Amino acid sequence: MRIKEFIKTILTSIIINLILLSSGFAANPYYTPVPTATATANLKTKVLEPIFELIFGAAGVIFVIVIIIGGLQYLTSAGNEEA
Repeated sequence: MRIKEFIKTILTSIIINLILLSSGFAANPYYTPVPTATATANLKTKVLEPIFELIFGAAGVIFVIVIIIGGLQYLTSAGNEEA
């Protein structure tokens, strides 16, 4: 029962941190887009960059969750190599 409470606490804190920290990525006051005249550059800046940001952000979140789950499994295995 304590493990379920621990996992619930960890996941809740991760979600709260993601919500609070995501506002820091909302706007960058130092970012000034470079004007371009080609359609390829517009495609890159308006379509591909947000897609890559989303993919890398999701990969980072998944990586953290996998590390936490692996750590919990390691802590709770009690020396059992099959667990």
